Amino acid sequence: MFGCGSSKGIEVLNKPFEAMPARLGVINNQWEVIFAAPTGGWQARYDTDEPMFDGREVYITLTEPDPDAFVTQAITELHVLTPIAVETTINVYARVVPFVIKDGKKPTLFHSGTKEPNPPYTFAAAEYARPHPE
Repeated sequence: MFGCGSSKGIEVLNKPFEAMPARLGVINNQWEVIFAAPTGGWQARYDTDEPMFDGREVYITLTEPDPDAFVTQAITELHVLTPIAVETTINVYARVVPFVIKDGKKPTLFHSGTKEPNPPYTFAAAEYARPHPE
């Protein structure tokens, strides 16, 4: 299954994102995605967004901590500010990739940085459009 309206062939599985809780917030009239990572050391990256029938689909990649690093053993919030205004309905899809640096490059939207294929995105959160604050 591919995301609704997705023109780039971004692979989306029809199941929930289970790696960590996700919720939406608002900063300066833009949607912010907040993940509750199980430890420190996680990284979150806004990949892209695509139109959907009545709003936007946002794609985010979460990178696992460096296995050689010491990380905080506490729930840590990851904040990803999107370019999507709160007047727009939003669906968020996320995926987790391993910490990999190959030739100094991190995984990209279409390449995992390893011989393994990129994992597909799964549904993480959604929110309906809100009226513009006066």
